[in-house]
Formats: sequence, C-alpha cells, structure tokens
Amino acid sequence: MGQIAALAEQGQRALLAGDLEQLAALMRRNLRLRRQLYSDAVVGAASLAMAELAESVGAAAKLTGSGGAVVALCPRGEQQEAALRAACEARGLACVRAELGPPLHPLSDGAAAGSSAGESAV
Repeated sequence: MGQIAALAEQGQRALLAGDLEQLAALMRRNLRLRRQLYSDAVVGAASLAMAELAESVGAAAKLTGSGGAVVALCPRGEQQEAALRAACEARGLACVRAELGPPLHPLSDGAAAGSSAGESAV
C-alpha cells in the first residue's frame, strides 16, 4: 500500500507538470500493483477487460475502486480518445469524458491544476 500511496504523490506531480505520459505510466503501475495485492479474481474479469481495452489503443487505465468502471487516460490526445471511444462502443461499453477543473483545495503550494489533462481523459 505504501507503493500505491507513493504513486499518488508522483501522479500529483505529473498532473501539475502536465506530463500526461508520466501520469499514464503511473496509472499502469497502479493497476499492476493492485492486481498483485488483490489478485485478478478480486479485481474482476470485467474491470480487467476494460483496462485491457484501454491499453489496446495505448491509453492507460486504473480501477475506480468499487468495480464496474475504470478511469482511462489518453495521453496522446483526441485521436487516441476517438479510438478508445470506438473500441468501447464496439463492445457495448459506455465511455464518458471527464473534464478536470480547478481543485477545491490546492494540490501543492497554491498551484492550480487547471491543466489540459481533461482534454484527453476518458
């Protein structure tokens, strides 16, 4: 769990820096750690299938925590997002675009996180 907590801190820094490739790599690592910690049986076949679908277009995915959904990040932008959306629709999965706004509480030293990450998060 300490490794997962460290990933969250690194992810915060990547998000503030606008480094979506690094954030995607951290999301992938988070999923690998969760699979090791809980096992694929606990994570669930449906969640793993959604994560693998995201990976099939080069996107990164992590679990939402309660099952039934994943959060995917398309670090390469709109074309990758369109590819993910098409892949989801082909499998009968809903794909909802998340828009990131300013945080309710500053993430660090009063820095605003109004980055363009929401532009490519699905």
